[in-house]
Amino acid sequence: MSHILVAYYQDTPLAAYHLFLFHNILYYPYGGSSLEHRQVMASNLLMWEAIRFGKRHKAHTFDMWGSLSPDYEMEDGGWAGFTRFKAGYGTTFVEMIGSYDLVIDQILYKSYNIAHAARSRILKSL
Repeated sequence: MSHILVAYYQDTPLAAYHLFLFHNILYYPYGGSSLEHRQVMASNLLMWEAIRFGKRHKAHTFDMWGSLSPDYEMEDGGWAGFTRFKAGYGTTFVEMIGSYDLVIDQILYKSYNIAHAARSRILKSL
């Protein structure tokens, strides 16, 4: 089962989570939040709602997907913030094999990587 949670403030979406429920494990692989109205802590509301959703559907595990290792340093870049956020919920860090791409179509894969790199450069320049 797939489920999307969105937190609104004054009719403006501030954060969203995409959850998957499979064999009583709730997965949180995708999420994002706006810098706008950070003081209302929309991501905390969504985390609470995700936990409630998992409990309603008899999930016994909440896999928050990726993070840095438990001994991370705050200087470790973009991942430090959401690792700290996830750790704030009593997280037990479990080391697993990394994610890898299974390339079916080399041309499409290269095209995607070029487009993704270009998008990243454009977003960083804004």
